[in-house]
Amino acid sequence: MRGLLTILILLTTLISCGQTNLKNEVIKKTEFLDKELKKELKTEFEGGDVWGTILTYSNNDSTSNKIIIKYNAGDYGQGESVFYLLDHKLIFVSEIKSSWIADVDPDKNQYEFSETKYYFSDKEDGLRENRKLKTKYFEFDRGINELKNQKFLIDSLTVDDYILMLDKVHNNLR
Repeated sequence: MRGLLTILILLTTLISCGQTNLKNEVIKKTEFLDKELKKELKTEFEGGDVWGTILTYSNNDSTSNKIIIKYNAGDYGQGESVFYLLDHKLIFVSEIKSSWIADVDPDKNQYEFSETKYYFSDKEDGLRENRKLKTKYFEFDRGINELKNQKFLIDSLTVDDYILMLDKVHNNLR
């Protein structure tokens, strides 16, 4: 029994260490890209109750990109998604948003603030950090500040998650 417990502790430590290494690797790559990407393209969009901007930063041959999508839907919510691609491979996604959760009783209306970060390895798997907060007020800055006090929940990502995120990047750029 003691041996089994020791093995479980070692496995947990190895997994946690691997996740930390991946996260640190990806952060270093995004910091490198932030310095290297110079070419900028700004696109504004509007449709119905949603408006926003898409900023795309690229290197000279457009093999690496940082794409920032900011949107606002008034009282319905707002958010920002940031995608990093290095040599045409998705390495990092950060999404932070607020959403209105309507109720028939106006006193029970809520807003959900969420932040999700995706770190992808060269093998197209990785890890996800996610935190959420439900509150009665809709002030974006106030909700985001309170959200930052929440701990991230961490789980693993598969190649299927990578493909879904890559599709999201391509769909947002159409």
